[in-house]
Amino acid sequence: MQAQGKSKVVYLNQQPGNYKENQGRSQQSVKRPLVIAMVGLASIFICSVPIFTALQAQSVNQENLLQAKAQYQEVQAAHAKLQEEAQRLNDPEYLAQVARKDYYYSKEGEIIFKLEGLEDDGFDQAAQANRP
Repeated sequence: MQAQGKSKVVYLNQQPGNYKENQGRSQQSVKRPLVIAMVGLASIFICSVPIFTALQAQSVNQENLLQAKAQYQEVQAAHAKLQEEAQRLNDPEYLAQVARKDYYYSKEGEIIFKLEGLEDDGFDQAAQANRP
């Protein structure tokens, strides 16, 4: 059996120093995988830090994108409203009504009274109802 390789059997007639050397080698063989595992875990941790920071930055950018989309929709709605107002200003009847309401232009012989506490929405609704 000894011809095939070194045996792990320790003989009693060996010197005490050889036994301790064999023990040290077995402890080294246990420490080596532990050290490799620790180095591997440390490298994984170091490599994962930039990934997590990138994910955080992406979530912040996603929130900013949602806010920008909401602002864009608000601006689009305001733009559509202003375009509609510009189209209505091309109508001479509507333009006359706006002039009477905002600038107090009156027809001949007409007196305009501005009463506080009344909303102007009724005037606008009446103007829209009279539009062809």
